[in-house]
Amino acid sequence: MRLHTLLAATAASAVTLGLVGGVGVAAHSVTAPPAADAGTLVTWGDSANPNAGEAIPIPADLTGPVRSVAASMVATGVVTRDGGVRVWGTATRSEVAFAPTDLTDAAAIALTLGEGAVLHDDGRITAWGDSVELSEVPVDLRAQAIALQGATGYAVRPDGTLAVWGATPAYSPPDMTGLVDVSASLTHLIARHADGTVTSWGAALPGLHDVPDFGGKKVVDVTNGPASNGVVFEDGTIDLWGPGAPAGEPTFDGATPAGTVVDLALGTGNAMAVTADGVVHHWGSNTNLAVPAELTGEPVSTVALGTAHAAALIAIPTVASTVQVSLAPAVGQYGATRKATATVSSDGETPTGSVTFTMGGTQVTKPLVDGKATWTLPRNLAVGTRNITAAYSGDAATDPSTSTPAKLTVRKAASTVKASKPTLKGKTKKLVKKAAFKIKVRTATGVSAAGKAILTLKSKSHKKVAVRVNAKGQATAVIKKLKRGKYTATWKYVGSKTVAGSTAKVKFRA
Repeated sequence: MRLHTLLAATAASAVTLGLVGGVGVAAHSVTAPPAADAGTLVTWGDSANPNAGEAIPIPADLTGPVRSVAASMVATGVVTRDGGVRVWGTATRSEVAFAPTDLTDAAAIALTLGEGAVLHDDGRITAWGDSVELSEVPVDLRAQAIALQGATGYAVRPDGTLAVWGATPAYSPPDMTGLVDVSASLTHLIARHADGTVTSWGAALPGLHDVPDFGGKKVVDVTNGPASNGVVFEDGTIDLWGPGAPAGEPTFDGATPAGTVVDLALGTGNAMAVTADGVVHHWGSNTNLAVPAELTGEPVSTVALGTAHAAALIAIPTVASTVQVSLAPAVGQYGATRKATATVSSDGETPTGSVTFTMGGTQVTKPLVDGKATWTLPRNLAVGTRNITAAYSGDAATDPSTSTPAKLTVRKAASTVKASKPTLKGKTKKLVKKAAFKIKVRTATGVSAAGKAILTLKSKSHKKVAVRVNAKGQATAVIKKLKRGKYTATWKYVGSKTVAGSTAKVKFRA
């Protein structure tokens, strides 16, 4: 038995990393673990086994963090944190030889004998291997979980229905809704529903599809192996059934971290579980899969179980982070360009990942670049005061954190009024038949000056006229039968919800 380590991704919840369905191998559901999770991958098993021997040693050039891992009879596959895919093992096998090398947005991986698939962050699926049918994934298919059974792929759509692609399934699935997960092995499949129940179908093996009475417990994860099913309940206890269920199951009571299961894997006559204290438990017939001493005291988060080799993911200790939000400007006029900048700091390496800004009911996620994320705020923010916070997602080495609120104040945009002397028409000895007064209201570029203005004429008598100012800031007031004499015309631009008022005066003789 040999042990190899490599930086790899940890799963935030149980049974989130992809294992396989295939001849004599274990199976896991495949959902996308958070990219920020990271850890150390440990592989072990029977190095002399012709199937597993080449799948155990980790390639020397695979040195970066890994997000997801899968183990089949003859191969080990990973998704790196940057979205790449690597598969190694028996080089002549199609799941190894045809694995894609140009992906940059993979999230989780599944392997079965001769086939492989990855789930992307956006729900797309890429498949490869012996089967042309399996590799031709429908372009419009989106999934939240996938599983492989031979040359047939199964996908849980976001709407909770099950999609099947590739070869005609060996076992037609029943009509199901409300699904959140699916797991496959050579003999059968098991699906988890959002209400915590499960459905099993496939080969007619004694008791395999007779789902036990869980006594009201809600299932939070599913797995299966050849002729066996396994579930993890929300209280951290488990249940195994089927003619192939491994003997010697430990007692997990969910009462303490040591008795609370967070991950479960099934194989041919073997099973592994990870408890909340980070300990790996193995039971079954293959002594080459016994937990190695090198894992003692390590905080394991999940396990992958093949026929003759296994893998465990060890959480890498993370450091705390802090987020500070700065606003430029924190106080400014309506229509101005303003930015919110989140600066993430830690005692470790420069944090990576993303920051989600929250302003009222609006949330915007921006990537971190050199520890900073910037959001250019909308220019049409309503006048008033609001708070902006920033939540850092965390990464492989850094814990998530949230900032204290930063106060943003938007004031009305300033305005100026330019008034011109009136145009006078039809002068007589005592009056002017028509006087036209025009103004131009100026404000910030891109800000509408639409509103109301009031013209007041002051002389021996007073006249007052209210007019509308259009979006271009223009307004005209017409006064008829204006008495001859000296006047002072005062314009008062009332403003609007977004623009402050202003005034202008002009003297003239009618």
